[in-house]
Amino acid sequence: MRLGDPRGRPESLAAPDARQPGELPLVSITSDGAPGLVRAIKEIWRKSLRLRCCVHKMRNALDKVPDVARAEVKAHLVAIRDAPTYEAGRQTALAVLARFERVYPTAMASLRDDLEASLAHLRLPVAHRKYVRTTNLIERGFWRSVGAPRSRGFSMSAAA
Repeated sequence: MRLGDPRGRPESLAAPDARQPGELPLVSITSDGAPGLVRAIKEIWRKSLRLRCCVHKMRNALDKVPDVARAEVKAHLVAIRDAPTYEAGRQTALAVLARFERVYPTAMASLRDDLEASLAHLRLPVAHRKYVRTTNLIERGFWRSVGAPRSRGFSMSAAA
């Protein structure tokens, strides 16, 4: 199945929330920010929680921060990622944006972009967060690949 092109136009979409017989629906699906992939996920897995890969998100923001400030900004981004609740993560993100937006506007624009999906892992059980917050192989523990290489899905059957 081709999920989409880089310009955000899905092609050859499967039936919404498609899955194998007897398979539980995806609880969440994690991807980078490729527009075509994001749109395809929204259209195909409408009932799943869409997560933005935290590793990609942090790298994108930190690439726009001078080397001398990276450690400080990274500590704040980790605090957002590791917040105990969704609301705490949201409040931390808003505080980070307010603190650094004037100094590092492009980095904070990167953080603000797709912020809801970047915080969505905080809506899941704490024990699952480490495994669903990234598409990177090093951090994954249990996964069922779905779609393109830049995305990963998690279903309750995969966690059992």
